[in-house]
Amino acid sequence: MKPAAKRILVIALCGAAALLIAVVPGLFPPRGGQECAAVNVIVSDFDEYQFVTQKEVEGILKNFGDYPLGKRFDEINMTAIEQEVEKHPMVRRAVCYQTPSGGINVEVTQRIPVFRVMSSAESYYVDDRRETMPVTVRSSAYVPVVSGNVNKEFAVGELYDFVVYLQSDDFLESLVEQIYVRGDGGVELVPRVGDCVIYVGSLERYPAKMDKLKVFYGKVPQRMGWDTYSRINLEYVDQVVCTKR
Repeated sequence: MKPAAKRILVIALCGAAALLIAVVPGLFPPRGGQECAAVNVIVSDFDEYQFVTQKEVEGILKNFGDYPLGKRFDEINMTAIEQEVEKHPMVRRAVCYQTPSGGINVEVTQRIPVFRVMSSAESYYVDDRRETMPVTVRSSAYVPVVSGNVNKEFAVGELYDFVVYLQSDDFLESLVEQIYVRGDGGVELVPRVGDCVIYVGSLERYPAKMDKLKVFYGKVPQRMGWDTYSRINLEYVDQVVCTKR
């Protein structure tokens, strides 16, 4: 490399280094003695679910007794803030971190309901981690409803697998409006179209039963009408037993 070119390269590198030194402190201000200038709460998926509001999280932080606004960063326990927010029954996860502008962000992830149980004893959601979550007055989720004789062990086990299977199939998801669990454990489906009951029976071999149902709906109702039958029984192997009105 020629001396002139080398000098230009050295000057350019020194300039870039000086610029980096000047900019980095602005991006990552020292935490020790600096005071927290703002507290921002961000709730994910708020357009879809409103189980937790920004105002509610701010209230949790203020009642916690260690509200970070105006405190030095070396006095703020961000892990404790996360743990306090995560005590809320509708919160999946809370992440607290310092922002480049000298504030704190608290990002809250809400729990995601898969279906709602409305039994004679209680009402609750089952979320995508097979855990129950309470029903709130503030917001309701548009998810399948399961009623009847449902215990929590069944709800987070076989029933969860069955509901997720229905939701994974476009036709079945659009067909089924409600699920009912009988006293003997048999499962019934209430379709959105037509006035009939689809009896599944036990949830053993439910993929095969649902395949039979799809074949049936692809042929019979279109030819004979949606209200021809009052009951469609999928309980038996390799056959669909229908009861006419």
